Amino acid sequence: LVGLVFVAYTVAGGLYAVAWTNVAQCAVLFSGLIFSLIIALQRAGGYNGVLAKLAAEAPKMLTINHGGDVAWAFLFGVAISTFCGISSTSYYIKMMFSVKNDRIAKRFIWIGIGILAVTYVCIGTLGFSIKALMPGIQSSDSVLPTFANSLPGALGALILVALASAIMSTTDSLLLNIGSMISNDMFFDQDKVSDSIKVKRAQYATLVSGLVATLIAMANPGDIITIYNLVQALAAPLLFPALIMTLFFKATTGNGIVAGSFVGGVAAVLWALFGSSSFNSVFISVPLAFIIIWIVSQSKYSMKKN
Repeated sequence: LVGLVFVAYTVAGGLYAVAWTNVAQCAVLFSGLIFSLIIALQRAGGYNGVLAKLAAEAPKMLTINHGGDVAWAFLFGVAISTFCGISSTSYYIKMMFSVKNDRIAKRFIWIGIGILAVTYVCIGTLGFSIKALMPGIQSSDSVLPTFANSLPGALGALILVALASAIMSTTDSLLLNIGSMISNDMFFDQDKVSDSIKVKRAQYATLVSGLVATLIAMANPGDIITIYNLVQALAAPLLFPALIMTLFFKATTGNGIVAGSFVGGVAAVLWALFGSSSFNSVFISVPLAFIIIWIVSQSKYSMKKN
């Protein structure tokens, strides 16, 4: 049902609908997050109570590398891949270019950083608090729904709605971005068709992509953290080297970007399938993508074609 709702308003309203629903979803998300954090901390005996309970029941959670269970190289790689993926994600860039002027864009960056920092700190604290209260929870995906079900009806419903808002505010932006990319990049007659046809193509692409994504989600392909890390590991070599080389290396060519992104993406997939889980693929895929972009861009064939 949630999938059908966000597909419907994204297809019907486009960027305008996504922007305004994100505002409403942000308000609901923060309300649910603050209320749930206050309740969880009160039940756990405050911040010191959370630390004491975790020290007694799950001491590994108080260490960055989970008591040595997670390799430092992997954690560092996750941090790098997340930075590379987010900083070059096209729907963030589109949001920035859709503002009125440079002054608002610069303000958007710093306000966004502040909001994200506060949000992640609150989410992390909430997760620790719930784990201290309910140490038997095994799946990270079930932490918040389990806690919401333990609360009185209205509060529990607010938290579940906040969770749905968090999902929808991210998914609708991604879905809109996928539809526009398919419409703009996979058709070679863009300069020959009208704007109305371009919009129709984007709407159909968004609709099909949303329905496919909903069906995949219903099949429960894995926990959210694992899928998110995999997506960032793929986004880092596919997007970040292309963005940086285009901005700072004037000789970069289209052929170079295609070749580098392809090789880097294949390297990330192969490492995810056959590589060691203690070493993140970003240390191989991203440098490889940079190197391939530079080599191909310097080739005589690539320079002639571009």
